[in-house]
Amino acid sequence: MTDITAYLAAAVFVGFAVYRLSTAGAGETQRYICAFALCIGSALVLNAPTSIAALSRLMDARTLLVALVHGLKMGAFTCLALIALTLRNSTDDRTPVHRHVGAGIGVQALSGWLFAASAVTVTSDAVSVGDGRRLLFAGYELLFACYGIGCLTMLIGALAGHIRREAAGAVRAGLVLMALSAAVGVLWTAWSAHDMAAVLRTGRQGLGEDLPSTCFGVVIALLAACGSTANRWPALLGPLRWWRARRSYRALEPLWSALCTEVPEIALYGDGTRGRTRPRQATFALYRRVIEIRDAHLALRPYFDPGRPDPAAAGHPAREAAREAAAITAALANRRSGRRPGAGGPGSEPVRPWPVAGTLAAETDWLLQVTHAFVHHEDATR
Repeated sequence: MTDITAYLAAAVFVGFAVYRLSTAGAGETQRYICAFALCIGSALVLNAPTSIAALSRLMDARTLLVALVHGLKMGAFTCLALIALTLRNSTDDRTPVHRHVGAGIGVQALSGWLFAASAVTVTSDAVSVGDGRRLLFAGYELLFACYGIGCLTMLIGALAGHIRREAAGAVRAGLVLMALSAAVGVLWTAWSAHDMAAVLRTGRQGLGEDLPSTCFGVVIALLAACGSTANRWPALLGPLRWWRARRSYRALEPLWSALCTEVPEIALYGDGTRGRTRPRQATFALYRRVIEIRDAHLALRPYFDPGRPDPAAAGHPAREAAREAAAITAALANRRSGRRPGAGGPGSEPVRPWPVAGTLAAETDWLLQVTHAFVHHEDATR
């Protein structure tokens, strides 16, 4: 299970890097993002138990492998600090970037010295520390945790500034997900405290990533990938919109068919496609169907019976929909009999379409209610 989650997280990180490089170009921030994803993805692959076992059979260099994985993770943290700097600074001043690159190199050098001074021995399942070197190796782990949490905190702060300035929408949601990814990264880095405790207590720690650590990696990778693709979500929801439009198109069929049968001139089609539509054309077809129903309502206006206001229905969409459906049913019957009702008595008023917001979604929702009431009214009068 640990192998599966480690490789899954690595695959997401590497795929994320390739996606960012292919869609966002080679800007400075994008280069740091890709470098981060490649560093952390490579570290997860190399530190998976199966990878360690396979590489150990090829070469007896477990100690070097442990140091390399640690260095890749530290390099990933440096990339996060550089990402935060590019998000904060809009000037060409390179001093902060150079300073943090220098700090990253210094931390790597100090980390390497602590690792070497700890007289580490790596076996097939554990990392053991030389006699009297436990504090040195705990310092090695503490340096990793403090540097990582510091870099992640920098990134969260930079993202928070953009989140506050960004209007609600897909971009803001993406930034929030990226900040959540960094917050989970803080937890992931802090998880190394259990390695420090094990070293101080027993002088050894487990080799490779454990299951909680790889689970953190999967969550971070998924949040980062979702956040970076947030501006693509509307396009990904295209099939869902087509499906909903097609379903609404078909749900309006009973009302539209009754109107079109009696008032065939409302139909806008001229290619024999009545009742059929391709999935990608569903939204346009639905828009056309809504127009045809409203055109039919206008054509039937001379046949509507004047009605009296219904105080109980005022402000109640379901009752208003039932009232409009009943009026349409009566108007169709009047047209078939050739009857054109005259003006009603005192206080009467013609039945008008229920006013809705001028959007396709609002109009469709209303006509779906009218269609539902129309079908029930037709069934009740049979």
